[in-house]
Amino acid sequence: MSYRRQPGRLYRMPAHFGPTPGPRQRLDASRWTGAPSPRQTTLWADFATPAGQLEPLLPERFALDGEPRLRVRFRYLSQIAWLAGRGYNILDLAVPVVHQPSGCGEPVHGDLVLVLWESLADPIISGREELGYAKLYAEIPPARGAAGTGYMAGQASWDGFTFAELSIDGIGEPLPSGSGDAEAPLLHCRYLPSADDPGRADVDEVTVTPAGYPKREVLDRRTGSGATVRFTAGDFDRLPTLYHITARLAALDLAETTSCGVLTTLGGKDLSDQYVLR
Repeated sequence: MSYRRQPGRLYRMPAHFGPTPGPRQRLDASRWTGAPSPRQTTLWADFATPAGQLEPLLPERFALDGEPRLRVRFRYLSQIAWLAGRGYNILDLAVPVVHQPSGCGEPVHGDLVLVLWESLADPIISGREELGYAKLYAEIPPARGAAGTGYMAGQASWDGFTFAELSIDGIGEPLPSGSGDAEAPLLHCRYLPSADDPGRADVDEVTVTPAGYPKREVLDRRTGSGATVRFTAGDFDRLPTLYHITARLAALDLAETTSCGVLTTLGGKDLSDQYVLR
């Protein structure tokens, strides 16, 4: 007898083996609870960027919001409950935007995530088509340096070729414990191409990760005096599936750092509050 999918349960391919465990569902259908998860250290820097270089990267109904800038973040996650305590690392790039929904909807302000690389397949599989995050794979080793020494740096590569590097200098003393961890909503372009009609999308929509992580505790927050970022375009031989992205990034003028820092937190959310803009 063939199987039927259980209503209200989350499936991912291959769906033949039943509901799929992941960040938003245990195998028994319960949610992840218990000790705060994950622990995360973030190296981040904002770079002033000419509007004329960022606007061609924005889809329809998006516009730059405020001073044009590119935010570059390396994030190092550990103690992840749904991975049985394991971790992985992330590089993401975002731009402050305003989105005007079709119809009479209110404009939505937030950071449009242009691309996000992760060092493990499992979070890519559970967050790409399912949530709309523009996830790709990269090798992202542990950060170099330490906040206490005043310097930290991260890098990302593909098959041994380094295409992104970020360094934070002049990292100061911890800010007061009451310092917040404010973040804007994250906007994503969820795109699924048709399987039998090239050029047509089965899904082409905007999803939103609301701001706010009520279960997250700020453990350490520091600002830096300056940052340097470098994107290397490579070529087809070195980055056969990424060159169209890295070439665009390498062409950006990112000389001026507007702000930067290092943030360590404990706890988060499972992104089950993700929603689609209608």
